[in-house]
Amino acid sequence: MRLAGNATVNRRTEEYEFAVTVSDLPLSEVRFLQPDRFSLSGLAQITLRGEGSRDRPQVEGKIEVRSLALDGREAGATALDVETRDRRAYLRGTANLFGTEMRVSSETLLVEPFPTSTRFEFEGADVRRLIQTLRQPPETLLGSADGTLLVEGDLRHPEGIVVHGDLPRFDAALRSMNFRADRPVRFRYQSNQVQLEQF
Repeated sequence: MRLAGNATVNRRTEEYEFAVTVSDLPLSEVRFLQPDRFSLSGLAQITLRGEGSRDRPQVEGKIEVRSLALDGREAGATALDVETRDRRAYLRGTANLFGTEMRVSSETLLVEPFPTSTRFEFEGADVRRLIQTLRQPPETLLGSADGTLLVEGDLRHPEGIVVHGDLPRFDAALRSMNFRADRPVRFRYQSNQVQLEQF
């Protein structure tokens, strides 16, 4: 990991300015990104600049992650723009995850326990690779889907994070059987349990 930057602080007003670049940061060494249920690895490049005060921070920049992997399985890469306003952090960008290009948007309150909401939008996602992020799929399962995933919860308590899925198109094949949903497939995932809400 390499770190470079500069900062100035006005002690009287507590106002500050800074610019920092972090290169080749191993995600495996960032503790809050390592929940009990899976391991996350990859290398991050972070460029941030900011100004303001402790009560009114303003930060913007970019986060790029390459060689991203979940439990040792290659997941892809991300490129996200970062901005903070009114004690909230916003991320916008794209992610190439599990062989699928996704649009990503996220909002996090910068106050304990850091409640967050992240939305992934995708088309033509590989159903098998998506399911592998939650559990082992049937060996002969193939398919593709369009839709969104909404991830909500507290970053301080990742074990309580909930994933909501909404798939307007879901096509799959299992052995000699083909499936095509005639209405959106909706599900909820929490604590290693999947609940189908509509199929």
